[in-house]
Amino acid sequence: MSNEEYVTIKTKIATQLTNLKWDKADELAFDCTTGLAHKSYTTAVGSKDVTAYLRRSEDDDKDFILTAEYESEGRNVCSTISCHFHLDLTIKWIEVYLSYFVKFVDEAIAASYARKLFLNGVKNG
Repeated sequence: MSNEEYVTIKTKIATQLTNLKWDKADELAFDCTTGLAHKSYTTAVGSKDVTAYLRRSEDDDKDFILTAEYESEGRNVCSTISCHFHLDLTIKWIEVYLSYFVKFVDEAIAASYARKLFLNGVKNG
């Protein structure tokens, strides 16, 4: 697979994440890392970000794995969440897959300690 194909699928996924209220990674991060997009959540200890990463699968060079990272209590609460994308997926299927991915990320973050405190009315300070 060419780098152009990787950038194409990465751009499609990042664009759809922005449609789901995520922010696309800055140009340097997007071009030089596997980072795609991020989203901020207000918590009891202030604002915290989740970042989405897209890497190539080790098994199939036309398969990609989307993961998220959100640190809470010393661990990534999104570590068990991933989504596989094949290079040939249509935008419609990318939208469907991302809707589930974002739902699971939101749920995992809502269950994290500081976010749960905020959602239950405990504010910083």
